Amino acid sequence: MDSCRIYLYFYPVRDLIQVRFYTVNTGQLRTGAWDTTWRTLPNVLLERPHHGTWTCYYDGGKVAVPHAHLLVVPVACRHRLHKTTKKDMHSDWAYISWQYSNGQDVRTSQRPMVFKPAFAKRVEAALLKSNNDVQSIEAQAATLLILSKCLKDYPPQQVLYDDRIQRVIQHMRAHLHEDLDRDSLAHICHLSPTRFHDVFVEACGVAPMRYVTRLRLQRAQSLLRESDDSMAQIADACGFASQAYFNRVFKKSFGQSPGAYRQILIAE
Repeated sequence: MDSCRIYLYFYPVRDLIQVRFYTVNTGQLRTGAWDTTWRTLPNVLLERPHHGTWTCYYDGGKVAVPHAHLLVVPVACRHRLHKTTKKDMHSDWAYISWQYSNGQDVRTSQRPMVFKPAFAKRVEAALLKSNNDVQSIEAQAATLLILSKCLKDYPPQQVLYDDRIQRVIQHMRAHLHEDLDRDSLAHICHLSPTRFHDVFVEACGVAPMRYVTRLRLQRAQSLLRESDDSMAQIADACGFASQAYFNRVFKKSFGQSPGAYRQILIAE
């Protein structure tokens, strides 16, 4: 799914922010003692429960997400959602990302955030105006409204405009289907592997090979949604060594297999 770019201005950062939707699901039924198990998503999670409550566990604590509240889980935050009652409930959720034009993720709080129903309703109203067109101005504006709220108490860090890092991220995206390793990526930047690792972490907040895995999972999400390719074909296209390894990494990140993820998309 193509992304839509909208200008945002944050002092002292002036940059183009790109919003990308990976999955949008409304009114999904959550039955019984629903539990996502522990997972670490390559995207930002937006989730809003209806007629029930989530408990969101994360490393270091937990937060309650009551009826009609909006939960925002930042990218790469290890977490688990657990339904606190056996009564059936529904939830609306989406996987999205906020990125600067050089490919770096916009870094917000490292912990899940919960927003009150009044704010969630404003976001929902904007999304409803989009008629489920995630590329519409209304849908993009709604997610940027969430981002502005997330950044209220966590100002964005200065974006490090390092041409070397931008060049290596572009290389990662173009060669995800190939073998990538830290040494070869460091060579692109004309840095030693150790120095490259440090510079990349400073700029992107994550180690280079973890970033590669994140990009591969994002590509897999798009292929699961937009193609009829088999799991083996998707694993190969995304650079996973085997279908079994792809299944294992995907399930660890999303709490479900690629096949189960695709079935949810088909049921939308």
